[in-house]
Amino acid sequence: MKTQNQQERTQFWNAIYEQTPSQAGMAVPKPVAESIADALRTYSAMRRVCTVITSDMGGEMGWPNSDGRNEIGEQLDQNAPSSSLDPSFGKTALPVFKYGSKMFRIPMELWQDACANFPTFIESRIGARIGRITNRKFTIGTGVNEPMGIVGAATVGRIGVPGQTMTVTDDDLEDLLSSVDESYRLSPSCYWMMREETLRSIAKLKDPDGFPLQLVERGADLVQRLKGYPIVINPDMPLMAPGAKSILFGDFSTYVIRDVLQVDIRRMVDSALILNGQIGMIGFARSGGAYVDVGGAIMAYQNSPT
Repeated sequence: MKTQNQQERTQFWNAIYEQTPSQAGMAVPKPVAESIADALRTYSAMRRVCTVITSDMGGEMGWPNSDGRNEIGEQLDQNAPSSSLDPSFGKTALPVFKYGSKMFRIPMELWQDACANFPTFIESRIGARIGRITNRKFTIGTGVNEPMGIVGAATVGRIGVPGQTMTVTDDDLEDLLSSVDESYRLSPSCYWMMREETLRSIAKLKDPDGFPLQLVERGADLVQRLKGYPIVINPDMPLMAPGAKSILFGDFSTYVIRDVLQVDIRRMVDSALILNGQIGMIGFARSGGAYVDVGGAIMAYQNSPT
């Protein structure tokens, strides 16, 4: 017997298949929305470790911030008046942008004859495509007509010595770790972030006698760790190259991703598709992201420019 979630999913996709142009704005039911959200996380390293919020509209939104690292309280004598220290507050804008999955052209025969989990395949592909493009923007976006990615926003905590244009040393990693304040290092959202190729280079580091340093640990939970902190592989991080910010470390909860509602799925109604016996499907999402910290929560290792 089908569960209610399965029934909802089947009813939605059947309706999508049968809908007329005037019905193209159907609401996405919870099971389908959750399936796509799972795919977004699977194909977006940033979504797995950053703060993700959902807003009902895409209008202007600001995220308050304040740097209190140098603030300290006071000891008071009996009956002595307390002094004041007003914190300063700022605000980081969180604009959103529109992203699409690109159109799927699905033969009518495939749709009619496909097995029951074919809609799940479509949901996964929509989530994967939008997850990949938004992950790229959240990672290396320029901030001009697109989100400011974490690579551009992060402060450099360690620069490789001249000659280290495509390498990193154990000392570099230790200095990068130490450049992040301990309060951020204690966060459950404190991670290393890098490409697979960079991690491979770190795993191969050796001491002067040629013995592996074994900096990368692989626990029973299959999570890879470096100096005790988990590693997140992000394929959109820069490769190690002259001047590249190739490794990040810190509290990734300080990068906020904002989604407007949920992914919108539409059936394309086009004469060319109809004449070819095809069904067109597409997904749209509105999302944005910004680094909202002002206290150096995430720091970067930069390869030497020369």
